[in-house]
Amino acid sequence: MKRASSYSIAAAAVLSAFSAGCSGFGQPRENLPPVVPNQGMVIGKPEEKSAFSKAKDVVLAPAAGVTKLADSVASPFVGEATDSGAESSASDSLSLSKPVKPSPGLYVAIAQAAERSGNLAGAGEQYRRALNLDANHLDALLGLARLNDRQNNFEEANKFYAEAAKRHPQVAAAHNDRGLCLARQGKLEDSVACLAQAVTLQPDRALYRNNLATVLVHLGRPDAALKHLVSVQPKPIAHYNLGVLLAQQNQLQLAAEHFRTAAQLDPTLEPARQWAARLASAPAGATNQPASGVR
Repeated sequence: MKRASSYSIAAAAVLSAFSAGCSGFGQPRENLPPVVPNQGMVIGKPEEKSAFSKAKDVVLAPAAGVTKLADSVASPFVGEATDSGAESSASDSLSLSKPVKPSPGLYVAIAQAAERSGNLAGAGEQYRRALNLDANHLDALLGLARLNDRQNNFEEANKFYAEAAKRHPQVAAAHNDRGLCLARQGKLEDSVACLAQAVTLQPDRALYRNNLATVLVHLGRPDAALKHLVSVQPKPIAHYNLGVLLAQQNQLQLAAEHFRTAAQLDPTLEPARQWAARLASAPAGATNQPASGVR
């Protein structure tokens, strides 16, 4: 199992763009196989947990095939473009020992606190106050875009994502988040363009490659998706992940091919072998149904 253990770091997050479902990019799915890439994304709503979101390392378990996440999966929109000084700025500025000095960072911190408490209207007001002081403030632009995105206010979300990408063209997170929002609206070609820009800016970021690969599979371009997956993952893991994505699209024959390839490249990758065997033994009438997760 030496080789299997070498994947313990590479298999660091559940590949759950699938948790978002295969058609709506926003409906959670249960009982899906949890293996994979170094970092991942979420095509579901920002607050939803998903296999493509960030998570702590998981290790392939010889007995069960795959372990579960050691911790809960983080939101794809956390940590992408945050004002690192916002929290401390808010704390310092609200201290009674010194006068409050309004700043964009302070308003963003207050907005984020309002979001956490469920006061979405108040959060929006604080983000707008930040933008009134600095129309270029990245965290305020993305914060307002994500806030509207979570509420399915896509017109407003699109506007602020586009503004963030326009004012900060070299910030990959702005293009990535805009691409995810477009994918949830079914604008997949536009989504690919935005996600590709994020990949161009940060080609080594697995998060962006995974997001782009997922949308490419939905567009029926698995070969292009595989190129992105293998660029940030070991080949067996990349083929396994592509197999799962294809299975979620009911492309079970092609999915089985990639599971077999993954198992051939690494015979110790038990989940790939189990998937391939399950699809091979599935009744003819069941081949159009998504395969259930490996347990």
